[in-house]
Amino acid sequence: MRPSRTVSIAIVAIVLAACTAAPGSPSPSPTPSSSPSSLPSPSAAAGLPTPTPMPPDTDPVPDPLAVGHSIDCEGDGTTCQVHLVRDGVRDPAGWPVEIGGPCPGLRTAEDGLAYVACSPNEGATIHVIGLDGRPADGWPASVDGAVSRVSWNDFSIVCGVERSPIEVGPGGSVYVAISSGSAANVHAFDARGTPLAGWPQPIPGGPPGPDGSGGDGCRGFALNADGVVAWGYEDVEPAVELEARRTEFTSWSFDGRLHPGWPRGSEGAASGPVLDIDDGVTYVSASGRVWSHDDHGEVRPGWPYQLNEPRPPYVAPDGRIAVIEKVFEARDRMVLLRLDGTLVTGAPIELPADIETRCLFGDTPCAGATSPAFANDGTMYLSLAWSTTEHTIPDSTDMGGALVAFDADGAIVEGWPIDLAPRTHVLDLSVDLGDRLVARGYVCDEGFCGGEGTKSTTLTYSPDGELVEQTFED
Repeated sequence: MRPSRTVSIAIVAIVLAACTAAPGSPSPSPTPSSSPSSLPSPSAAAGLPTPTPMPPDTDPVPDPLAVGHSIDCEGDGTTCQVHLVRDGVRDPAGWPVEIGGPCPGLRTAEDGLAYVACSPNEGATIHVIGLDGRPADGWPASVDGAVSRVSWNDFSIVCGVERSPIEVGPGGSVYVAISSGSAANVHAFDARGTPLAGWPQPIPGGPPGPDGSGGDGCRGFALNADGVVAWGYEDVEPAVELEARRTEFTSWSFDGRLHPGWPRGSEGAASGPVLDIDDGVTYVSASGRVWSHDDHGEVRPGWPYQLNEPRPPYVAPDGRIAVIEKVFEARDRMVLLRLDGTLVTGAPIELPADIETRCLFGDTPCAGATSPAFANDGTMYLSLAWSTTEHTIPDSTDMGGALVAFDADGAIVEGWPIDLAPRTHVLDLSVDLGDRLVARGYVCDEGFCGGEGTKSTTLTYSPDGELVEQTFED
């Protein structure tokens, strides 16, 4: 059945201890804080993407361990339980761990530790929990204020999609967004919970709009190999989509020093940024231009690229930028850009069918399009809204969606696209350690999505498009 939106708060964070997370784009819903989620099956758990891009690990740990955490905060959110899945076993000895909430932030590190950011009545509390369920040495740490809302503008609704307010940096350092009134700062701690010199630093952006849109303001931050990138919006106006006078991006080293050339600004409400292997920043402006800046804030040669309308960017492991353009009365298309600003294929790529959206349950307005997933070899997977054999938009959800894979040169991979079974639609894509595509979505009721007949499902595919397994959740 369709998940409840009112009973509890559930957050899921998954990591594969030896997984080499290539630089990628933010996931549209890495921390679903407004509706409960069941922990994915072990094969799915290993594949959830990491929203904050980091460079590939050149020395992977042998014999990788699949570890995942989730949080359930029931009722008023003041009491939360952190759950562990390890090697397919849920809540071994020492788990679950009960902590004071609400807890909007969760990360699972490569070593399997759980990093949790909470806002109990007495202030913000940062927990680091070991695999045995006990606090890591020096933790928890406390700071005045509350854990800040962190968002990434995908040109959908108000601030865009939610992001985790806690990130794990080099050597087990921890970075967390903390708000006090309408201002927010990035606080930093070392691996033993001691505040780091040079921090906190202010996250750009003003207070929320006149109607309170954006909670404590529309803003966010992420880590790259060279430090912290943060963004925010000034003079936010009340509107369905985010409207602001200006967007500001800034960048610090891990010791809190402002990088030369930053901050940089963009007129209007730009998209959230994606971070690449050269420590650059790419975003789409309110005017629909794709801008790419190097690590010193300078616009890279060959940019910007003009889109037909503002759409969010995504970044592949090799730095290519992908943007899905909605096209009126025609199939959607994909713009695939190199770091020099040129089109990979010389022209936008027409998709076999329109991109799937996140408003499968009839949400109004629509919450935005689904995001792609990237394999380490640059293969990009997309979820499509209907069968690729149809040439018209279907009138109902009785027709299933489809999945398609593109190689690094923008060509459809042999064995793809794949038409899904009737009424089956995928809203989340990831790639696991074995380069298998893990697709999560729903099998809808006849004629619509929702109600008792709608079931959550996870499908796993090999790189050549063969269905490996399909599981269902109650």
